Amino acid sequence: MVQQLLTRLAGLTNDESIDPAVQSEKLAELFTPLLLNPNTAALQVSIQNWTDEQVSKSVEQAHLFDGGWGGFEQFVESYIRLVRDFDSLSESNSFDLVVSTFTDLQVAFSSARGVCLTHTVALWARKVVGGAFQYDNEHNLAQTTATTEYPTSEYIATPLLRLFNTTRTERSDMEFTRKSIILHLACLLCRVYFHIRQPTLCANVFSNMSTAGIRLSAYPKSQQVEYRFYLGKFYWLKSQLKNAYLHLYWSWDKCYTQSTNKRLILKHLVAVSLLLGIIPTRELLQQFNLDNIYGEMVVALKHGNHTRFYAALENARDWFIDRDLYVLLKSRAFTLLDRGSLKVIYEWSVAQGNPAIDYGTVARGLDFATQNGGYAQQVLAPQMMGGGSAKLTSTQVEAILVALIDQGFIKGKLQATGQRLIHAKANVFPPVCVVLGSRQSSLKLKDDEHWMES
Repeated sequence: MVQQLLTRLAGLTNDESIDPAVQSEKLAELFTPLLLNPNTAALQVSIQNWTDEQVSKSVEQAHLFDGGWGGFEQFVESYIRLVRDFDSLSESNSFDLVVSTFTDLQVAFSSARGVCLTHTVALWARKVVGGAFQYDNEHNLAQTTATTEYPTSEYIATPLLRLFNTTRTERSDMEFTRKSIILHLACLLCRVYFHIRQPTLCANVFSNMSTAGIRLSAYPKSQQVEYRFYLGKFYWLKSQLKNAYLHLYWSWDKCYTQSTNKRLILKHLVAVSLLLGIIPTRELLQQFNLDNIYGEMVVALKHGNHTRFYAALENARDWFIDRDLYVLLKSRAFTLLDRGSLKVIYEWSVAQGNPAIDYGTVARGLDFATQNGGYAQQVLAPQMMGGGSAKLTSTQVEAILVALIDQGFIKGKLQATGQRLIHAKANVFPPVCVVLGSRQSSLKLKDDEHWMES
């Protein structure tokens, strides 16, 4: 069996007339990373008693690429040893051998001749990333300290980054190049960086992609969606909400309707949307089984109910923390909740025929919106209030109103002497998405992201 493999390899590697893309595809068929199948099982049986020296000698005698590419021969030897020693009863027990073979593949791929391994790299990279995640989980290593949570996943990030760098520096003008898998590798790198809780490392990936001289539309739609999903998550963590929304919405909109990733993307998209004043419908949340997570928060945001919003957030605290959504939702929602509270107060005041709203009414309205303990206890820093039943002072009310007016959430002016808000006669509360410039028509790609439009 091993001689058949080497004979086929010799035929593929010594045929100078073969199309590079065809050669790459056929080599990938031989170097399958899916080791639990009949072909590799038969190969394993045939070489069980082979020594490393026998493996090396057989590969040398095959004269692959006429014996002129040592890196390729090293990878072939590594692959044959992996098949020989692979534990078919427990794939994780052989994962160190898989990683070793993958590292040899990375070295061979970096050679000038490495383009013929493009399809092999794509298959192996995906396999190794998934295997690393599984290996760490099975060995319960994700429960240790932050720096060593995912040691195997962290380790494979290095050869993966080298593969990515090899593709981005490709300068060939051939029709088939290593850059054909650059987006695939970029997505895998981002997947690893987010998994090991080091998403800031994605900045290097995004920066290099913007100068790689490629067109996003030239790659599979699924890879486009995944790439912009990670880019959106990255902007979220940097508190660049409009950029996050732009990419997450694009990913969600372009994702295949039946894909489970549609819901995955929406989990993050809804969080961004809420902070930009873009409220999802109840039907949408129910369709994707997210109403139990976001439903209460949406209602609370509409009515400016601090207590209801933060209670819903705390009820699903672990869920939000696991997805890196908790901190921004907790810290950035209070201004929109204040706006919602003031809108309710304004509507009540107008119904009463009042031409303005005094500070006392605002204070009582905000306390009502927070119910348990009052606004001062829940929204303003509790540790500075000294406990007890502290109430909002006129100075604090004025500060809240000034902030909302300055940011454009309320149209009006303050009368300090009379301690009241004199609101505009019309359009007192402009839509949040207008104030924040988060309407779809207002969002544009950054200058270094226009390659995604082509």
